[in-house]
Amino acid sequence: MRSLLSVLVFALVLLADLTEGCAQERVMTPVVLQAPSVNVQQTFAYGERRGFFKQEGLDLRIVVIRPHLATATLLSGDTHFTAQFQTAFYAGLRGAPVKALFIVNSRPGWYIVGGPEIKAGKDLKGKSIAVSGLGTSTHYVAMKAAAHFGLNPQRDMTYLGIGDDQSKLGALKSGVVQAIQIGAPWHIEAKKLGGRELLFVGDIVELPTSGLGTSDKFLKDHPMTVKRMLRALLRTTREMRERPADFGEFVAKALNMDRDLSVAASESGGRTVSIDGLLSDEAYRNLIEAGIQSGAVKGTPNRDDAVDFTLLREVLRESGSR
Repeated sequence: MRSLLSVLVFALVLLADLTEGCAQERVMTPVVLQAPSVNVQQTFAYGERRGFFKQEGLDLRIVVIRPHLATATLLSGDTHFTAQFQTAFYAGLRGAPVKALFIVNSRPGWYIVGGPEIKAGKDLKGKSIAVSGLGTSTHYVAMKAAAHFGLNPQRDMTYLGIGDDQSKLGALKSGVVQAIQIGAPWHIEAKKLGGRELLFVGDIVELPTSGLGTSDKFLKDHPMTVKRMLRALLRTTREMRERPADFGEFVAKALNMDRDLSVAASESGGRTVSIDGLLSDEAYRNLIEAGIQSGAVKGTPNRDDAVDFTLLREVLRESGSR
């Protein structure tokens, strides 16, 4: 009888494990996230590697899609979420049925680095600075930096759209420009060339650069999936803030980067990661100003057309954050 009872108990336990496993498989929901580059997608890949999305029952798949196709793929249903916060934000303001839901990086992680002859920000008067492109967020933030240095952003500096960070390094080295706005870890390389770090612009400007967005239809039809996505992303960003070196090592392996440079970049980026994913009034004003400068905002903007933080606030309350 004892042997028979042991066999029955073992069978019941095994059956329970199998049933639980099947149940977990049934609730796994495939979601497709679009990101503008392999660099931006690392935030979500890190959360996936840490198991945060799987624990929410999400089978996360990440694809790289350029910003000009982001809204179209959301509306067609080919992708469910976008990591392109500004793209979703400005599309919503223009009347597209999409919403920004969560901010990952609430501040830009860029540095102003001057050439060897530049001792302080005020020395940039009459000089040229390289940004990624005219009319972009990098241009807007560089103008904010000029004002911070006590200069007239419109008259005292010349802005050149150079492209990527490596091109900016080349422009500084050759003397085409006297300063560059550049991201980590490239600012370290700039200093090796004799450059002088003048400012971390994230210290003076609150301007979201990445996050999460979705279509109005997906938000309405699948609110629980959206909520699970928000929970997983909130856990991911908190981990990035609390353990930046771990995130840096993950990125170094994923992108085959130098470990020390990657850790330095992640520690710098950790200063820009949002605490709660919400949009502050200051950040909203800066987004509007930047959008007007770039032509992305026309007419009178309506904040509710661009963002919806209803579910995020629920997640924050449930996690004890609000």
